[in-house]
Amino acid sequence: MADSDVRLIHRARPDSRIPRPAASRVALTAMLVVLLAISGFAIWASRTTQQSLTQISRLTSLTHATDSAALSFETEAFLVHQYLMRPSPDLKTAAAARSADVVAYLRTFKKDGDAQDAVLVENLLRLHQTFVGGTVGTMAAADRGDLVTAAAINSSIDPDFGAVQSKLAAASVHELAETNRAFTSLHQHQDFLVTVTAPTFGIGMLILLLLALIVLAYQRSAEKRAAEETLQLMHDALTGLPNRPLFRDRGDLALAAAARNSVSGAVMLLDLDRFKEVNDALGHDQGDALLRAVASRLKATLRDSDTVGRLGGDEFTILLPHVADREAAMAVAAKVADALQQSFLVGGVSLNLEVSLGFAIFPEQGQDIDTLIRRADTAMFVSKRDHVSCTAYAPELDANAPRAAALGGTWARYAPERPSAAVAAQIVAPDDVLG
Repeated sequence: MADSDVRLIHRARPDSRIPRPAASRVALTAMLVVLLAISGFAIWASRTTQQSLTQISRLTSLTHATDSAALSFETEAFLVHQYLMRPSPDLKTAAAARSADVVAYLRTFKKDGDAQDAVLVENLLRLHQTFVGGTVGTMAAADRGDLVTAAAINSSIDPDFGAVQSKLAAASVHELAETNRAFTSLHQHQDFLVTVTAPTFGIGMLILLLLALIVLAYQRSAEKRAAEETLQLMHDALTGLPNRPLFRDRGDLALAAAARNSVSGAVMLLDLDRFKEVNDALGHDQGDALLRAVASRLKATLRDSDTVGRLGGDEFTILLPHVADREAAMAVAAKVADALQQSFLVGGVSLNLEVSLGFAIFPEQGQDIDTLIRRADTAMFVSKRDHVSCTAYAPELDANAPRAAALGGTWARYAPERPSAAVAAQIVAPDDVLG
């Protein structure tokens, strides 16, 4: 594809209006759903694991609180018994400290536990308060030396001690069992995640890959259709040759290159003589077939670097970006005329054509494509009028009467009333001009 084709494709692409296929939209939606599903699974796995760990942490705290409360309570009772045997301020202080620890651990248990645990703690606190009241009386009697009374008071609070100890032990066993169940549930959850995570993510990634391939395929298809439609807009529908916009674009490129590199080129116009007679005699289908055959022969005759375009009807344009001078352009024109004057077989009928060519040299005879086309058309009209194969443009041709007809509605044609004989001549093709 020529550079100008690429430029025109990029220029036309923003104006393309190719609807995205429904399947592509479905694929994009499915990709979003899969991504959301994978993300949702990851979030669910993370949250459930975190919830299990939080529950285990809470149950562990409850178990620690009950165990610590039980140990502190037993230590408190032991210190009271020791005080009966050997009263000591240190023992009384230690017993008071353990009593405070029991209350603190019970309040922690209440804070981290549920409603049922709160009821249990309130009951334990009342029993413990009764027990503490008894221990205070016991140690007061011991301080007075009344060991009988001290022993009696201490015996009276044994049921409270037993009740508190029993309830704390039951609570500890319960919380330990709950902790073990929570650990078991966490392990099962982790086993489940280990089992399903890899397949889930693998399947999800595979689905995403397949959907991405579908979207990519539709995207490439849309781009291909856009390029094809743009190329169709730049080429003649009948012959496949570049049309006026593409020919103009390539002409602009050739003129710019000629200016940079100080080289010359030529723009030719070619018209098939009496083509209307072919259409009238054989029909438009055969006329179209003839135009396609002419286009094919032109492309085969010229170089790859040259551009053959069709303006419409039986008129063709030729861009020669590299010709040394007027004589070289004449030689190319002669070879083109000779190639087209060989017989064409169309619809079983052998046809011999006559052609009229005109050309202008750039940059000396024009530095824009419009001027060159107009002057090549002026020269071509001279060829047609004087029944010669090719005429080179010369400034004196513009001094004669101009034609009023327009070329393709854009490039105006001008032709003389009486061309100069010096610039109109029959050209004979050399053996090999293009190589």
